[in-house]
Amino acid sequence: QSITLYKDNAYIIVNNASKIEVVDAGDFTSVTTITGLSQPRYMQVINNKKAYVSDWAGVVQILNLESNLVTGTIPAGTGPENMLKAGEYVYVLNGGGFSIDSTITIINSSNDQVVKTLEVFNRPTGIVQDIAGNIWVMCSGKGFNGWPAADDTEGHLLRINPATQEIDLDI
Repeated sequence: QSITLYKDNAYIIVNNASKIEVVDAGDFTSVTTITGLSQPRYMQVINNKKAYVSDWAGVVQILNLESNLVTGTIPAGTGPENMLKAGEYVYVLNGGGFSIDSTITIINSSNDQVVKTLEVFNRPTGIVQDIAGNIWVMCSGKGFNGWPAADDTEGHLLRINPATQEIDLDI
């Protein structure tokens, strides 16, 4: 599904096998296998001891980077995917998995607690932070190219103010 490089290791998220293969980033020799996940998608390093892993089980798994063990879960929306750490907060895009979600779960990474669920547009899929600190989110909308349906929705580009954790621009 995805890969995250951290220090000397590569964390290979293997969604269909419900695991993370940790390998030496230099020569790809196995370091360990992390289990205890349902449908892992993406990993976000929080600090030198902790990472978050989005999991289609509707949670964010807390991963101890020293022991390579899952130590807890944080509730999220349906089909959590990409994440962004901005200061102490982690923004988790809930795209819906095989269905539709339109929320962003905001987690305080210092205590692993959800502080807010932000309603956005259908299928938030991409997230970045600009040089001014603003957070930009792309929502892809509902529908598929070449398969139009009456209930399709448009995509949106949103700007989130990290100080208020509210949408302040919708393009």
